[in-house]
Amino acid sequence: MSSKDSSRNEIPRHWRRRRQLGRVLIINKMNRLVNVFVSNSTILKNYFALTFLQVLNAAYFIVVLPLVLPVVGADSYGYFVYVTAVLSVAAVIINFGFDMPGIKRAAIDSIDEINLSEYFSIVFAFKFLASLILSGSLLILINFFSVDKPELYMFCYLGVLSNVFIPIWLFQGRQKLLIVTVVQSISKLVSLLFVYTLVNEPEDIVLFALIVNISNLLAGLVLFFYAISIVRCNFRFYFSSFKKVIKEAAPFFGVGAIGILKYRSMEIFIGVFFGMKEVAIFDLANKIYAIPSMFATSINTAIFPKLAKMHVFDVGKIIVFELLVSIAFLICIVLFGPFAVDFLGAGVLFESYYILVLMGLNIFAFLIVGCYGYFVFLPKGRGDILLKNQLLALFVYVVMLCVFYLVFNNIYMVVVALARISHEAGRRGR
Repeated sequence: MSSKDSSRNEIPRHWRRRRQLGRVLIINKMNRLVNVFVSNSTILKNYFALTFLQVLNAAYFIVVLPLVLPVVGADSYGYFVYVTAVLSVAAVIINFGFDMPGIKRAAIDSIDEINLSEYFSIVFAFKFLASLILSGSLLILINFFSVDKPELYMFCYLGVLSNVFIPIWLFQGRQKLLIVTVVQSISKLVSLLFVYTLVNEPEDIVLFALIVNISNLLAGLVLFFYAISIVRCNFRFYFSSFKKVIKEAAPFFGVGAIGILKYRSMEIFIGVFFGMKEVAIFDLANKIYAIPSMFATSINTAIFPKLAKMHVFDVGKIIVFELLVSIAFLICIVLFGPFAVDFLGAGVLFESYYILVLMGLNIFAFLIVGCYGYFVFLPKGRGDILLKNQLLALFVYVVMLCVFYLVFNNIYMVVVALARISHEAGRRGR
C-alpha cells in the first residue's frame, strides 16, 4: 500500500475518534444536566406549586374583577377592598409569625425537643384563641362605630378565619404544596361559578364577599384535616414549649405586622383621604403586580426547605440571580401593563398603569430582604435583625407618606413612598 493510500485511511480514523470523543462529551454533559434536574426536582416542584398557588389567589380576583366591577361599580368594589385591608390586621395577629420558623421545623423536624405534632398543636391553640378574642372585638367595634354595611365586615372576616386552619408552613416545609394547590383551585372555581351566577346587582357586593370568603374557609377546613393526618397530631403540648414557640415567632410577627401595616395601610390611607374609587384604582394595579411579583418572591420560599438541610450555599449567587429575575419582570410590567389595565379595569381605571409601574420597582427589594431573611438571619436565629430593619423602614415610610401627601396630595406620590421604602428596606437588609 502506498503512503498516499495510507494517509487516506488515517484521516477517516482520526475524524472517527474525534466524533466518538464529541459524543462522549455531549452524553456526559446531558447526564450532568439530568442529574442537576433530578437532584433539584423537589425544589422545582415546590417552586412551581407555591408559585401557582400564589398566582391562583391573585388571578382569581383578576378574573372576577371584569365580572364584578361593571355590576357593583368602582366605589362599592373599592369599599370591599377597604374592608379587607382593615381586617388584614386580624389575619396578621392570628398568623403571628409562625410561618418562617414553622417551615424550618417541618423541613428538618429535629431542631430541639419540640416535635412537629407538638408544634402544630401549639400553633393551632394560639390561632384558635386569638380568633375568639378578635371575633368578640369585631362585634363590639362594629356596633360601637355604626359602620356602613356591617355585614360586609362579618363576611370578610370569614376569610380571616381561614388562617386559623391552614398550616401553610407545614405544606411548604414538607414540600406537599400540590394538595394545597388542588384544594384551592377547586374552591376558587366553585366560588367563581357562584359569583358569575348570583352577583347581578349593585347591592350584591355583600353577597360577593360571602361567596369569596366562605369558599376560603371551607378550603381551609379541608386542608386542616389533611394536615392532622400528616403530623398525626394529638393536640398535646407543654406550657414551657408554648412559651418557647411564641418567643421564637415573636420577631417574625413584628416583621409581618410591619409589612402589612405598610402595604395594606395604603388601601386604608387612600380610602380615608382620597375615596373608594381610588382604592379600586390602586387595587387593580396591586392585583396585576401580584402576578409577576409572586413568581419572583416565591423563589426564596421554594428553595429554602432544601437549602436549610445544607451547611454551605452561596448567597451572592442567589442575589445575582434574583436581580436578573427582577429586571425581567419589570420589563414585562412596562410592556404588557397597559393591555392588562385596559381589559381588567373595563376602561375606567386607566390610572392603574402608572401605579403598576411604580410598584414594579419593589420586586428586587422584596427579593433581597427575603434572601437575607431566609438564608442569613433565619438559619442563625437572628429574626431580631429583620425586625429592626422593618421598624426603621416603617418609620421612614410614615414620614415620607405624610410629607408626600401634604406636599403633593396625589395618589401617585403615595405609591412612590411605598416604592422608596421597599428600596430602603432592601438596602438596609444588605
